[in-house]
Amino acid sequence: MKQAHFSEISQIKTEKSQIFFVATRQKGVVIRSMFQYKGYTGELEIDIESGMLSGRVIDIKDVVSFKGKTVEETRQAFEESVDDYLEFCAELGEEPDKPFSGKLPFRTSPEHHRKIFIASRKVGKSINAWMDETLVKAAEEIIHA
Repeated sequence: MKQAHFSEISQIKTEKSQIFFVATRQKGVVIRSMFQYKGYTGELEIDIESGMLSGRVIDIKDVVSFKGKTVEETRQAFEESVDDYLEFCAELGEEPDKPFSGKLPFRTSPEHHRKIFIASRKVGKSINAWMDETLVKAAEEIIHA
């Protein structure tokens, strides 16, 4: 599927979770939304043509999915799926997948590496600290645009 350009991003916060709505321009109208709950992120797809709402937890290796007939019903199904997943792992005596480890493998060209090194040195930071700060700023701008 061709990468879509975002036409609109908005955010709703509830007591338990955050919901990000991203309207995309693609062949056939599909709206993507992200729910956040207990540190897990669920990606919801709303297919306007078929009227289907379905999703999955996107930041773990295990497969956790959910569906509903309305956005609210699907958000509740997402939260229930996360709770069920955590409960299931506890019953098995296994640690649930954590959404992120804090380690981010990164590959770049030697020239970009040099530029990153120089930029980090100019501001008196390690490459990791500089990249973390720079990437978080860029991510926040996109998330909160």
